[in-house]
Amino acid sequence: MPMIVNTRLRPPLPSLLEAPLFRKGAKSSTSHADFPRAPSADQRSPDLLLREMDEAGIGLDVVMGRRSPDGLGSVPNTELAKWISRYPTRFVAWAGIDVTQPIEQILTEITQFIARRSR
Repeated sequence: MPMIVNTRLRPPLPSLLEAPLFRKGAKSSTSHADFPRAPSADQRSPDLLLREMDEAGIGLDVVMGRRSPDGLGSVPNTELAKWISRYPTRFVAWAGIDVTQPIEQILTEITQFIARRSR
């Protein structure tokens, strides 16, 4: 059976817990009447998230780092690397960069992220 890969997961990372996605009762850009919020988001539970993934047949999730304006839920690459190291067979990281920075700084961020992942 082919593996299902989800390419846009937002797990309960510490930096996202105050974003609308994880605030109980809050509307978020992902709110839709036909797709209720996942219980793992309401409970902020990594264990429940893994069970939901298993129930949906999802073998691998891509977790993205992001650099966003305040209030939108930035995910530092250091935090992303820690999450991935806790669940290396279930998640793949996509490092976030700030494209407004000089290219040298962007390349340094990517290089540091790769170095953290290879430890």
